[in-house]
Amino acid sequence: MTPSGGSPTLALRAHIREGKRMPVKHLGTNTVVGRRRRGLMAAACSMSLIAGLAGPVAAQGAASATGSGGASPLNRLVYSFVRDSSGGHPKPGAQIVLLFGANGEAFLYAADSTAAFSDDGSFSYAGGNLSLRFDDADFKVNASFGLNLSESQVTMPFQVLSAKKGTSNWQRQPLDLDQGTFAIYNAATNSGSLNLTAAEAAGKAYEFAQAWLAAGGRQVSHLRPFGTPSECTETGDYCIVGTENLGDSIEIFYKNAPPLLIDLYAAGLSVPGTPLTVSSLDSDPRVFLDPSVHPDGQFDPPHKQADIIAPVPDLESPSALADMRKSLGERGYSVTELDGAGASVSGIVHALKGDPGYVVISTHGNKAGQLLTGDSFAAPGLAQSDIKKATEDFQAKLTQEGLGSLAHYKLGVEPAFLLGDPNCGFQLLPWPPGRQCRWKVVITPAFWSWLDDQGVDFSHSLVFISACEVDATPALRDMIKARAYFAFSQDVETHFATAVEGYLAESLFRPTHSPEEAFYNMLRIEKTHQMIYKEDRLFNGVLGPLGSDASFAILDGWGWNGAAWVNYRGDGWLSGKVDPGQVWWMLYAGRWSRDTEGAAKSLEQCLDKYWLKGTPGGLASPYCNAANAGIPKDTSGLKLDVAYAIYLLDGQSPAGFSPDQLPPRWTMDD
Repeated sequence: MTPSGGSPTLALRAHIREGKRMPVKHLGTNTVVGRRRRGLMAAACSMSLIAGLAGPVAAQGAASATGSGGASPLNRLVYSFVRDSSGGHPKPGAQIVLLFGANGEAFLYAADSTAAFSDDGSFSYAGGNLSLRFDDADFKVNASFGLNLSESQVTMPFQVLSAKKGTSNWQRQPLDLDQGTFAIYNAATNSGSLNLTAAEAAGKAYEFAQAWLAAGGRQVSHLRPFGTPSECTETGDYCIVGTENLGDSIEIFYKNAPPLLIDLYAAGLSVPGTPLTVSSLDSDPRVFLDPSVHPDGQFDPPHKQADIIAPVPDLESPSALADMRKSLGERGYSVTELDGAGASVSGIVHALKGDPGYVVISTHGNKAGQLLTGDSFAAPGLAQSDIKKATEDFQAKLTQEGLGSLAHYKLGVEPAFLLGDPNCGFQLLPWPPGRQCRWKVVITPAFWSWLDDQGVDFSHSLVFISACEVDATPALRDMIKARAYFAFSQDVETHFATAVEGYLAESLFRPTHSPEEAFYNMLRIEKTHQMIYKEDRLFNGVLGPLGSDASFAILDGWGWNGAAWVNYRGDGWLSGKVDPGQVWWMLYAGRWSRDTEGAAKSLEQCLDKYWLKGTPGGLASPYCNAANAGIPKDTSGLKLDVAYAIYLLDGQSPAGFSPDQLPPRWTMDD
């Protein structure tokens, strides 16, 4: 991870003296937008997200503002480098700061508007003396000196941009918790010596947040206008009351202001995908037999309308979107596609009010079930008054669009939309004058509650929320209540998420194929690393190791039966009540006749005449002999296997399954 040119000081030295672009990597992992991030980020631009109104949730997992926890008074300060005694100084637009993390870790952090990196060191502060140590090849410091924390300008006994002996001048600044959390994460991620993963760097950021709180004293937020007193007011404005660790993000809670979700991971690259092999069944022509006579469409959605909503264009490939449109169109669906700015809150509302039978939303998300839309507008600043005005402006926009009830809707204390708080550059200190930043708008689970009040019903629809971590909690799922629902529980790699979207469309294109069957076949691919159906090839070279951000371990499948959620992974086919491989084979064999009613009868006849008697069928019945995956010694379980295969074929409810164990059936166009 060491950038070309060595340490930050060496690279920045060249940047300053020769006027060259700093040969450094971009902040964190932001160079490629590789995940359906909960962070609501664009390439090379991190954001925090206003996550809702403060309430009882502030006590959940909140860190105490008392105690040590590796804290130091320096956690509340940052020192910005001004000049070396030999004359070296940062080029305009570049910045070098000293950051003090938790547990005595220090960073020399260098950034301009497009790039950032750091050196890692250590510090201790006691009795008014700072001991500082860095051991990079181009930045060696081992010094102990007096440091008065109340002085705004200080001199330190070393140079930054020169290896020669000398001194350096620094400007002290108060460090807000949200600014510091971003900076520590960025510095840890971009250290040339630490080689941390994004998750490990996020851990350091949360340790810093805890240390910042434990350092005590004034607790402030950048929600206050910059330059106002750095303290809580008598009414509690700007007071921070706690933090919560959400893995790849940190939520900060305020006494009288909305909390902030500080999103740390920006964009990531999964481990390289592995190639799949071709199964012997791939060449069997029976694999491609689809029933021409099948159920009467009782499990189809009443409206053959499909919505594909993609607010972040770089998450989707045009060819993948075209393939989905083609498959859906050939099955009789009218397709509405909302891309980029077209996927505004208003656009999404009008698309979903058509009660679509098939919905894919590809965007950034988070554990709170909040989803980035295509709405954005100029953000003048980060003051509390700016946030209030921006919120009111957007409410007025929605009202003008005929959505006044949505503009002011709340589910408890949660509004239907929230504003993203942009961090427009990599520098730690406030935005330079004239920099244009844009607010982002997200919809919350309350948005879907409002849709329900408007009569929008997904009880006959398939909904796939292709975004990071939204199924880590049931917050969003419980509001949508789709008959078939897919979502990711963790960060997901972009190409993998796109492959899942395409796989669902291609698999469900086949008559009698249900979402439960598509889910099972995706797990089959992961377990066997073999391709049988043509759509299996979508995961060739894309599927990553089990448990990674490109694996089916992070994909959840659910069915809403009208009263409760039924989990594809733990109920039905994968409940343990049936032999999964036997069911797959019987289902496969049942389609050979291309008549589902006849197939169900044939499987029942094979069961009664041969299989329960311990024989596969042999020469007496070549079909029965081939329509099972092997007769077990204990044949009693075959009754449930056959019943479940028939259920997947035509929807006949199998005996032995209660309603809360049976995923409800959905078909695209039978």
